[in-house]
Amino acid sequence: MSEELKPCPFCGGQPTWWKTKKQYCQLHGEPYQHDVLGCRKPRCRVQPVICETIREHAIDIWNFRPDEFSYPPHAVTMGQPWNPDHEAK
Repeated sequence: MSEELKPCPFCGGQPTWWKTKKQYCQLHGEPYQHDVLGCRKPRCRVQPVICETIREHAIDIWNFRPDEFSYPPHAVTMGQPWNPDHEAK
């Protein structure tokens, strides 16, 4: 796992880190904050955000880029590639 972050997949800008406001666990009353990773560039129309309690998870999610041959896991039926025109029966 690398600490190096890929650029924003939508605008190419560098992502930034910030923390959420302090919250309290409803069950135990313990304080916690989430690490937030995202693109805050004004020119980025999507401004994607990843909010995780574990920083390494946020990095892994942010850096994930599907390749041209991958399909969403739920989109494969009976070993056949996903077809967006196919209607589930």
